[in-house]
Amino acid sequence: MKDKFFLFLEEVSQKIQELVDQEKRFLLVSTKDADGIAATILLLHYFYLNNAEAHAVYLENINKETIKDLYATFPEDAFIFVDSGSGFTGWIKAFANRETFIIDHLFLEEKERVIKGTIYQVNPRIFGIDGSREISSSGIAYFLLKKLGHEFREISYLSLAGSIGDLQELEGFIGINEQILNELIEDGLVEVKKGLKLFGLASKPLYKAIQLSLETYIPGISGSEERAIEFLSKLKIPLKKGGCFTTYLDLTEDEQRKLVSEIIKLRLKENVPNAEKIVGDLYLISNGFYFREIHEVTALLNAAAKLNKISTAIAFLLGDKRFFDEAQDITVEYKSILTQILKCIVEHEIEISNLNGISLLDLSSVCSEPSLVSPISNFLSTSSLIPSKLIVVCCSREDNVYASVRTAPFRNIFKVVKLASEKVGASLSGYDPLGGVVVEKEKLEEFIKSLKIYARQESVLI
Repeated sequence: MKDKFFLFLEEVSQKIQELVDQEKRFLLVSTKDADGIAATILLLHYFYLNNAEAHAVYLENINKETIKDLYATFPEDAFIFVDSGSGFTGWIKAFANRETFIIDHLFLEEKERVIKGTIYQVNPRIFGIDGSREISSSGIAYFLLKKLGHEFREISYLSLAGSIGDLQELEGFIGINEQILNELIEDGLVEVKKGLKLFGLASKPLYKAIQLSLETYIPGISGSEERAIEFLSKLKIPLKKGGCFTTYLDLTEDEQRKLVSEIIKLRLKENVPNAEKIVGDLYLISNGFYFREIHEVTALLNAAAKLNKISTAIAFLLGDKRFFDEAQDITVEYKSILTQILKCIVEHEIEISNLNGISLLDLSSVCSEPSLVSPISNFLSTSSLIPSKLIVVCCSREDNVYASVRTAPFRNIFKVVKLASEKVGASLSGYDPLGGVVVEKEKLEEFIKSLKIYARQESVLI
């Protein structure tokens, strides 16, 4: 079935090339997450270098009126839904009045490749490929650009940055993602090494990376610059080497082993779940002029999405070095916020309600930005900190509750969330295409009840 998928990509690429040759204008409609933005950057790179007019918008709430307004408001000749669309093809069919492309890997509402003759749906699930693990939207964009004969070596790593953002690399890349990784390795663009799962391995001073560590939470140290510096001092790891701040990649093998060992000891002492699982694959970018590792790129994309600074990330990753300082500031701000929220959860400053198998965490007291519930829910679904099979992390703003739903361990349950949201008249969230919803406060309890029912029907809760 993979061959049929690539054949259809060839057909779609030819159709897009025809529209470019006809000087048609494109509107890219993306979700506000790492995968959607990574795929959008890849596509914009193609359009810009082929002198095609293209603009991008990012969805916050996805409902019938959202889709209707898009087609009524924007004058572009062709629409491309990026990392979205397959879950609401009924709404697209109702309002699409020009050629439309769907590049998505999530839940399928219908399995047709071509809908109504003018809607091209590129989704690996149509071809029996697991879109939750084997390929993301940025991976689809990678192969689409290759079919178009486009040269994009300098940003090809974005195809995996999006997959990492959608948690497809938790136990290593498989399927088509693995194929992409092998191609990047063969082309000399990426090198794989084992190392500590730590943000800012090459781009941040080691003490700062430890302070902002979310992937490898260190009790009593994460979130505190002073304690991170004290920790390294006790290990006799210098803050500077050769006049520059020491990064993780500057450490000798002995220093790396010592650091990993001490972090594991601290995590075991505080009974942190999966205390020893802090080492994994690092994907080093050969031509990275700032971000040397792909997880760092994912962090920038997530930070830009959640802090509403997407244009900055796009400009920087497309090579505009004027945004160098701002790109650094975005990731530091983002990681600082998340680390503080996680600290509140670990130290039980946030109440966790157990609703018959569903854990509900309301971050409203420590989080004013609803989009941040998504990365926190991602972390909780993969960390074993919460014992429930189903986790709902939410944050209130005015009359609405922004919620992200996850399973532990993680699996894609977009279908369950979509059904429950439709039951109570809620909107899907473009901040979190994996399982986000915006629901009125007075309907939250009803949403949780509906979520439980559909989760049992789909064997998520047993």
